[in-house]
Amino acid sequence: MSVTGTPGSPPLRTAGNFGDTGAGMLLVSGILAAYIQRQKTGRGQLVEVAQQEAVLNSIRSALSMRERTGEPVPRRGNRAQVPTDIYPCAPGGPNDFVYLHVPTRHMLDALFTTIGRPELVVDPHFDTEEARAEHQDELWDIIADWTRQRTKYEVMELLGPVDVPCAAVLDSCDIWRDRHLNERGYIRTMHHPARGDWQFPGMPIRLADSRVDLQPSPLLGQHSAEILADTQMLAWLGAEVVKIEQPGLGDPGRRLRPDGKREDALYFLTYNGNKRSVTLNLRTEEGKRLFLELVPKFDVVVENFSLGTMEKLGLGYETLKQIHPGLIYATVKGFGTTGPYSPFHSYEMIAQAAGGAFSVTGMPGGVPLRSGGNLGDTGSGMILMGGILAAYIQRLKTGEGQHVEVAQQEAVLNQIRTALSFRERTGEPVPRRGNRATVPTDLYPCAPGGDNDYVYMHVPTRHMLDALFTAMGRPELVVDPRFDSEEARAKHQDELWGIIADWTRQRTKYGVMELLGPVDVPCAAVLDSCDIWRDRHLNERGYIRTMHHPVKGDWQFPGMPIRMSKSSVDLRSSPLLGEHTEEVLAEKLGVSTDAVRSLRETGVV
Repeated sequence: MSVTGTPGSPPLRTAGNFGDTGAGMLLVSGILAAYIQRQKTGRGQLVEVAQQEAVLNSIRSALSMRERTGEPVPRRGNRAQVPTDIYPCAPGGPNDFVYLHVPTRHMLDALFTTIGRPELVVDPHFDTEEARAEHQDELWDIIADWTRQRTKYEVMELLGPVDVPCAAVLDSCDIWRDRHLNERGYIRTMHHPARGDWQFPGMPIRLADSRVDLQPSPLLGQHSAEILADTQMLAWLGAEVVKIEQPGLGDPGRRLRPDGKREDALYFLTYNGNKRSVTLNLRTEEGKRLFLELVPKFDVVVENFSLGTMEKLGLGYETLKQIHPGLIYATVKGFGTTGPYSPFHSYEMIAQAAGGAFSVTGMPGGVPLRSGGNLGDTGSGMILMGGILAAYIQRLKTGEGQHVEVAQQEAVLNQIRTALSFRERTGEPVPRRGNRATVPTDLYPCAPGGDNDYVYMHVPTRHMLDALFTAMGRPELVVDPRFDSEEARAKHQDELWGIIADWTRQRTKYGVMELLGPVDVPCAAVLDSCDIWRDRHLNERGYIRTMHHPVKGDWQFPGMPIRMSKSSVDLRSSPLLGEHTEEVLAEKLGVSTDAVRSLRETGVV
């Protein structure tokens, strides 16, 4: 919560099932990894996932930004690098917005040209990042004046083809009629014996050669006689992961530093532990030859380039499976490989907007808001990991590989399924509700009153409410007629919030959590990106780890959120650029040291 919300406002919950679905996806991967291990050893084991650690796993990007100031990462709302932001569209409804992500000069020039303002390309107000920051409100107004004249779909269909990442903010009604999702077959119709036909979001993993018929949820007791049956994470589960990088440049994530230094950014370190780095120029014939020779030595190829990039290089799935029929070829794309929006570029926030998360996050009456976590990037990575492990299990049985595909848009939709299900209450788009849910479930301020000094309470039952009143030293509220029914509490919700807030303001967020937790009132301190590293619970569990990097020295990082009782992997720091080129080429292909030196001199590695 600490990284979601607008500047100067309290933390805001991300609507959807960030904790439940995230933990579930990790648990699926843990189960599949344990199954593969059992096939080799015959032994089962305990697999554990903590929801807290699953959520932390999804905000690793935000946590890595602490190196910029050493202070908690602030809430930034929707605005990022100008003009990346949310913009209003016609006809002006609560969810008539588009989100634009414009990180490069090329994209900005394409945007200016498309909105019919080519003169802005050379306007000194907008010709540098510093100038755009100084004139950001002016630039926002220029773009918003253009978007207000068009629907969100029209804006998306004008900007997508010119490679300006853009997404209509889809709400919980838009989802079901969206042309792209329907053409991809993600929106499914199922017949239920009691309900009849109903629509639901389909499977966010596409496995080309593994088909399962989807069936409706069972009636009570219907089957009671039956027995119910991210490459970083893969590396942490014990897979050998080799990262192919461009010679001299490497992964752009290495350079995401605020100070411009050449040493690897904390962002890169956070996502690339236990990997080996090989530099290989895939735009050279020799580089492609070496890559094609390496492919049969591995089980999986993972790529997330723009649609068609690997095919243009001559390294697409159809080519690679000819030389390695058992290959599992895993792909992440913003909008998938099929459907009308598949050629459009995407980033994390584009996926959040197109996946419906924006529309349900924010304050009542306010604009849609992005989550500070990585629902799109990390969410799709976790789903892809499960798909890879499932495809590997299938290969153990058949000997054949297959293509595994995840669309970021569908990965986000998968994480807000609970919100989508609420549409049956009114038939209208699910509204933004801020932090308040069933009274008194809400966010409460704590001492000493800092930006992240809050607790979030979830109090869905009468038993929990009575325990809360007693723990506060207000047992008389148990029989107070203002609060003795759900209807009465809804009528007096502001009064009840004030009573609880008066109590929490006298205590720290940890003090409140440690009073309510033992009496079974679900409550959490809002941990910010500095609190995480000193949190007693996370440190005692061993989730917060310290790693030594050959350049950066010792640094802390969030550990593995999947615990397996009989599968232990030593965690290693991220590799230096090209650190293992010679080692991997010698080990896998028998390339000599002199040959690697020659390849390096010609720019191949």
